[in-house]
Amino acid sequence: MVTINPAKAVNLAHELGSIAPGKKADLLIIERMEDGYPMITTTMVNGVLLTQTKYRTNSYAEEVIG
Repeated sequence: MVTINPAKAVNLAHELGSIAPGKKADLLIIERMEDGYPMITTTMVNGVLLTQTKYRTNSYAEEVIG
C-alpha cells in the first residue's frame, strides 16, 4: 500500500499515492451486512474493476451444508 507521502519521496506522486483520475489504484469496497459482518463488494486493481457482487459466499458454510 502506498500513500501520497511515500509516493512523493520516490517521485511517483503523479502516478500513485492518492485516488484521482489517471492514477494507479488498488481498491476494496467493503460494506457492512445486515448481520453486522463486513463483505467485500467491489475489487479494483490499477483502476480496473475486477469484481462486483452484492452477495456473500462462504466456502466453509458450503462445505458444512453441502
